[in-house]
Parts: sequence; structure tokens; C-alpha cells
Amino acid sequence: MESIADLEALEAPAIKPAAKKGKRAVEPFAEAEKIPLPVFNSQDQCAACTGIPLATIKEAKRGGCSAFKQHRVDLALLLKWLFAQDESAINWGTRLDEYKAKREKLKLDADEQKVIDRGEVTFAVGKAMATLFSNIDNQFGSLLPPVLKGLDEAGIQQRLTATSEIFKQAVREELKKFVDVDKPKSEIKT
Repeated sequence: MESIADLEALEAPAIKPAAKKGKRAVEPFAEAEKIPLPVFNSQDQCAACTGIPLATIKEAKRGGCSAFKQHRVDLALLLKWLFAQDESAINWGTRLDEYKAKREKLKLDADEQKVIDRGEVTFAVGKAMATLFSNIDNQFGSLLPPVLKGLDEAGIQQRLTATSEIFKQAVREELKKFVDVDKPKSEIKT
């Protein structure tokens, strides 16, 4: 490995005056070509030693980077390839095809009733809660107290059980109306 002085010299780019209106051009170091970068035994080792995400390394390999020879990774070639990539290298046609395929998959899942619209779920839950609370208020708040007046414990229990079943049936019927809305009439079982 080179000395610390050599590495520090690499940090500051060599600048020479340019011919254009006082701007300076940055020249690549000739010395930088002489410092060898390591060749790693695996993609995992490269990721662990350099901090380059493994997903980025694998994408470079899929993208045709020449840094990969058998199972080894040449860091110099990998870095050159990574820094040569920019947004213009994205294949937008392929990206569009991927998005279209995803949208078609969502449509297919909706057609097969594997997914449900969030708005429909929100509406169904709201309707279920409203039905539940209105039936609680109706059965237990206003209809039941006058009927229970004067009954003994066994009579109250019997009346509460019967009212509870009426309540459950009313809620089931209301919820069934919502579930069966989108089904053709031939599929609805009564």
C-alpha cells in the first residue's frame, strides 16, 4: 500500500489554468492510475469492505459492468462503471413496460377479487359500525328496559338472550346487503 502522503495527494485535484475566461480545468491524476485498488473475492466481501450496497453491486453486474470476472470483483472497474452511470442511462422504455405490467397485475387481481378498493373498505366499516351502534341503541337502549321491568333473574336472562339473537340477526342482514351489492342476483344465496 502507498504512504499516507501519496493518498493525501490524491484528495486534492491537480488544477491548471484554462484558456477560457479565468476558469480552471481539473485534470485527472496520472499518479492515481498507478495506485492499485483491490480485487475482492466476492460481491459480499466488496460490499463489506467498501460500504457499497450489495444491491448496487448486483445491479452493476446485471448492467454489464466489466468488473466481474468469475466470482471476483475488481474495485477499480466497478467504481469507473458506477460513476459513468447517470439518469440518462435509464432505459425508460423498459421502465414503462415494468409499470404497465404492474398496473395490469393490479387490474387482474381486482378482476379476480383478490384486492379491494380502500374506499369500499372504509365505507363498509363505517356502515357496519353505524348499523351496530344503531341496533345497540334500539334493542338495548329503548326496547328492552320496559320489557324487563318486573321480571325475575331467569326471565331477564331469557329475554336478554332472545334480544341478543334478534340484534345479531339484524346486524348480519344489514352487513349482508353491503357484501352482496356487487354480486349478480344469481350468486346471492338467501
